[in-house]
Amino acid sequence: MIRFKKLPITQKEIDAVIEVMQNGWLGMGKKVYEFEERLADYVGSKYCVATDSCTWALYLSLKLRDKNRNLENDVISIPSITVPLVANTIIHTGHKIQFNDNIEWVGRTYELRSTGIIDSAHELHRNQYKNEFSADNILCYSFYPTKPISSAEGGAVITNDEDVAKWLRKARFYGRD
Repeated sequence: MIRFKKLPITQKEIDAVIEVMQNGWLGMGKKVYEFEERLADYVGSKYCVATDSCTWALYLSLKLRDKNRNLENDVISIPSITVPLVANTIIHTGHKIQFNDNIEWVGRTYELRSTGIIDSAHELHRNQYKNEFSADNILCYSFYPTKPISSAEGGAVITNDEDVAKWLRKARFYGRD
């Protein structure tokens, strides 16, 4: 039997989970806000909005772009070798997909073409956002077990735009504050 990915879980991580469970904030709370601040600082952005998955981060980002740029029904180009959830998200937001066969992106960030939305793929490094992207880009991360920051689930959206961050924070809770 080949293990998918064994996470290096130490007693420190177990104690942190117990602390979160004891304070009663399983979905959001102080630890999530601390994580958002630390990730934004690490990648060199002003704002980070945690989500339950990168799929949700991409979905919300596409809906926001549609709202602000009227992109609905546009064709969005993505690599042909990618996680099916990316294609599903594009379809669920009302767009059409054009697959491209460029395989140089594998394991690297790529743009959902014409949107300014970046899928981080397997990349995460210090000042990534500040050094590699414009202030108009939205960068989406996954914290799936195979990613640099591993967990059971989770995602995040990185931006320098305060209005984008505010909209995403409300949207991640279905419009609730």
